[in-house]
Amino acid sequence: MNKIKITKRLLSVALAAALTMPLASITEVVLLDSQQAHAQSSRNRVQSIRQKHIKTFEKIQEAFDAENTSEVLRLIAKLEKDPELNNIERAYLRNFRGSIYFTQDNLSAAYREFKGIVDNSEGVPEAFTNQMLYVLAQVLFSQDKYREALGYAQRWFKNQEDPSADAYLLIGQAHFQLKEYDQALTNVQKGIDKYKATGKQPKENWLNLLASIYRNKSQFSKMVPILKQLIRYYPKKSYLQSLGGVYNELEQQESMTAIFLSMYDQ
Repeated sequence: MNKIKITKRLLSVALAAALTMPLASITEVVLLDSQQAHAQSSRNRVQSIRQKHIKTFEKIQEAFDAENTSEVLRLIAKLEKDPELNNIERAYLRNFRGSIYFTQDNLSAAYREFKGIVDNSEGVPEAFTNQMLYVLAQVLFSQDKYREALGYAQRWFKNQEDPSADAYLLIGQAHFQLKEYDQALTNVQKGIDKYKATGKQPKENWLNLLASIYRNKSQFSKMVPILKQLIRYYPKKSYLQSLGGVYNELEQQESMTAIFLSMYDQ
């Protein structure tokens, strides 16, 4: 089975959550002078955007939403001339710049920016840093760097009370690419079960991945119900052929013949 690609839409979902954080922090931040900000930072260890930079960050957000990349980069360069930028301000600038690189398919540069947030997370809200871990995992996965992607995904996973089905599948896919089929099976099955519990039919590529895991484990009998689901939800001749091939592996000649007769009738 070919690798299931991380789509731009899927990664955009993860980035969107992070991109709303800067604006939320800008609009909700308590306006403090530098002395008050230092005192608050000492108490709760979370920094805030300082008053003198708030309007510029608002302009960056507006330009980013309008897809005015040149203006975003100009404003970022302007802010970065301040040698006293704190960690949260630098993190938000890296987030905007990394997101621009991502939209330009410059994944190496995007990775560098997002990693900079994680590596310099003192004073940055934990939720923001955690979101970056998930984004980094997806960026690395799309670059075929599965072991590194798995490391970031597992770090993110430990901080989640209720991981999404997509998160289980991301970890499962990384294990699959690393030929760690038992770990892949556990995570992919959990993800599919979690998705089905919402009343939705499992996604086609998820079922394909599950069938491929069983094939690589030579557990052909367990492929049968998976292929039947694919035929039911996503009827294609290729799935009928695959099911016929599995019946042949299981030496169930009557079932195999029935499948090929069904194909002939169609």
